[in-house]
Amino acid sequence: MKMNENKLIRVNLVDKEIDLFSMKEIWNQLLSESKSETVFLTWEWLTSWWKAYGNGCKLFILHVSKDGRVIGLAPFYMRKITKFGLTYRTLAL
Repeated sequence: MKMNENKLIRVNLVDKEIDLFSMKEIWNQLLSESKSETVFLTWEWLTSWWKAYGNGCKLFILHVSKDGRVIGLAPFYMRKITKFGLTYRTLAL
């Protein structure tokens, strides 16, 4: 069975701030098409939050597209936590 490449969903990792800061139009367009449209999901809110609280964390945004069109964005960040003498990485919203 041959897989049609146009039907593939692609997931890319956005982990650089410069890429996040260039996503305003795409981010807010996708949000305007969503049933979950709220100020807390806007690009403006997210980038302000990241500037205020992202220090020491690694950006980890999943950029999902199908047929060259963005169909989802999932903003996470990764940070290191030390508890009981153990250090581990955690992925958070």
